[in-house]
Amino acid sequence: MASYKSSYRESSDQQIVFPPEIEALKGQCLPARLSKELLLANHGQNLRQLNDQSAPSLAKKFTLPQAYPPSLVPLKSLQKILLRDMLLETHHKNRFLVAKLIGAPYMHAGTTTILEDEAGDVEKVSVHNFGDSPDDPILLQGIVIAIKEPYYQLSADGTHEIRVDHPSDIYIAKVDDSSIHSEFQTDFHKEKTADEWRNEGDKAFLEKKYHSTLSCYNRALQTASPENTAFIQNLYRKRASINIILHRFDAAKADSYAGMSERYLGRNALLLALKATYELGDYELSKTLLESGLRDFPNNPGISAYSQRIIDRVKEQKHGRYDFDSMLRSVQDGNIHLDHASYFCDTAIGKTNRHGRGLFASRSFNFGELVLCEKAFCLPSQQSRDELFNQSGAVLFSKLVNKLQHNQSLHERFFDLDSGDYPRSKLPSSQDTGEKLRVVDDMPIVDVFLVETIREKNCFNAPLRSSEVATNNTPTINDALAAGLWCRAAYINHSCLPNTLRTFIGDMQILRATRTIPAGAEITFQYLAPDTDLATRQDHFKRSWGFKCDCVLCSSEGKSSEAMREKRTTLFHTIRAVVMKNASPYRVSKTFIRKVQGLTSRLEGMYEPSLYDELPRLALIHPTLWLTEAWRSHQNHDKVLVYAFELLRNFGLFTTVVDGKLEIHRSVAMMNIEMVRAFKYAYEAYTAIGELGLARQCLQEGELEYLITTGYSEGAQKFFDIA
Repeated sequence: MASYKSSYRESSDQQIVFPPEIEALKGQCLPARLSKELLLANHGQNLRQLNDQSAPSLAKKFTLPQAYPPSLVPLKSLQKILLRDMLLETHHKNRFLVAKLIGAPYMHAGTTTILEDEAGDVEKVSVHNFGDSPDDPILLQGIVIAIKEPYYQLSADGTHEIRVDHPSDIYIAKVDDSSIHSEFQTDFHKEKTADEWRNEGDKAFLEKKYHSTLSCYNRALQTASPENTAFIQNLYRKRASINIILHRFDAAKADSYAGMSERYLGRNALLLALKATYELGDYELSKTLLESGLRDFPNNPGISAYSQRIIDRVKEQKHGRYDFDSMLRSVQDGNIHLDHASYFCDTAIGKTNRHGRGLFASRSFNFGELVLCEKAFCLPSQQSRDELFNQSGAVLFSKLVNKLQHNQSLHERFFDLDSGDYPRSKLPSSQDTGEKLRVVDDMPIVDVFLVETIREKNCFNAPLRSSEVATNNTPTINDALAAGLWCRAAYINHSCLPNTLRTFIGDMQILRATRTIPAGAEITFQYLAPDTDLATRQDHFKRSWGFKCDCVLCSSEGKSSEAMREKRTTLFHTIRAVVMKNASPYRVSKTFIRKVQGLTSRLEGMYEPSLYDELPRLALIHPTLWLTEAWRSHQNHDKVLVYAFELLRNFGLFTTVVDGKLEIHRSVAMMNIEMVRAFKYAYEAYTAIGELGLARQCLQEGELEYLITTGYSEGAQKFFDIA
């Protein structure tokens, strides 16, 4: 079968751009439908090709089609439609299709299978973003589904298919389901007993087929006698444990409460509720459940194991007290999803003057102080990034949809984020309270196109350890940048001269103040290190995030003539080309150093004092770093001090020595690891010439900036070569 080319490959893996004549098909009836035998035969060939170990592997590609909204209408308010009445390239508003799945699921970037409607007609269906996995499928052969407001489209192989993108548009039928009134419900009369469904679920659990386990327990609960209270409560507890495994924490929490005895909180149910609330980050409720558990079940090790963990999480959440070195060691053990709470209670979301919403300081922060430490809302694991898709953004999108699909309590936090001009679906309101309903037909409404828009505008590329990226200049193989989303940090606006610096340890994002931040001030950080050329960086901001930076640096540089900016850029590239011929500053002659020194002096003269006397000079940073390291290689300590402090000045950090004391002014300073190197080299030079007081001050300042730049203090002694 290795030579067989999958006819599902394009339609399941990517959306094809069809020729203009596709418009002629819109609203037309299908002239002829493929037979059931032919569709199933073709489906079988594709399944065999997918499972053929000798066949070339199919790369998983991911592209969303043109956006369309999810169905917001309950099934009971929709009218049924048959395949024969469906129109091509049409979303069938206010209609739903009932069908039985008659093919095994073909799972790649999406799930493709064959369905049969109540009239006996068959068609291919392609379902995306539903959380299926090859080892544990949800859309199993034989189940009955309803597709709300189905979209009938031309597929990539020239045939036709029903495409589903929103997970809430698929409804899996229950026993005696009054919502669908289907002819297929006669099949349910042959159902197993509740005991048989439970036993089948237990067997699936042992085989680690958790979606199948969940389905069996659902059937058992649907068929159980209401009088059999103990049986039902036990099933709820079993289902809660499966929901925890599947990260469906809202459902696990609800099931664990349903599985509690009316007389007292059952031990197992309470532990399950404790786990679910803990994973949702509701540590106050977790603390309440813990206290109840310790009172009623003082000798239960499962409950008592949460005691110190919850105490630590509350301290982190309320006071920002973290053991960052321990956090770092956890990541080194190969774990990126760390057991820590988010600390952002000293910040507030508010409206800015020019840039929409932003994040503001609720109290003052001193230089180096922790401003925020946030656990990622979603950060795919290294394994997921390697194996799921060839685009890390696609992995993040898939994980986000799955998380939101099964945890409605997280919707407000995520969907409050900026989505640009994407038209949001108007959610239905409760008749009783007027509140927006995010669940219809027991399915949380998740607009996948809105999810993707929010992802694009709010995610960060993050290393697993900022320290290794900072000290090695480039990520290691194991620390390749990954796309993640941190909801609180997503409110922070960009500035080329920010007042915080962000770093990462696993899925924890850390922000420390790079200068004093008064209460009420807006918190900012760099979305990316600014390019030396104003036009280049403004173009990048516009293309990537749709804004023009108006920070002090950009506003001042805009007052410099275009001709002068071009001269600076040209000379900067000339210096870089000269230096690249002798890239290492440790193998060059003094004559060559003086040549670079002369070019750097010319570049410095191109910065207008009236504009840059109190601002960073970006194009001078790398030349002065190179000169510092070049003179260091010749052990010319006086020159090292000159250029180390010149490097700091080019970052916007101004230093003076008064009566043997180093005074530092950092109101406009940018910060990165090269600034820390400047303090390292100054510390070495002062030590060499016997100025030990100044050396100690440079070391102390450098160690603090190392903490801010990497996120933690571990590794600082090695960085500064302190014995």
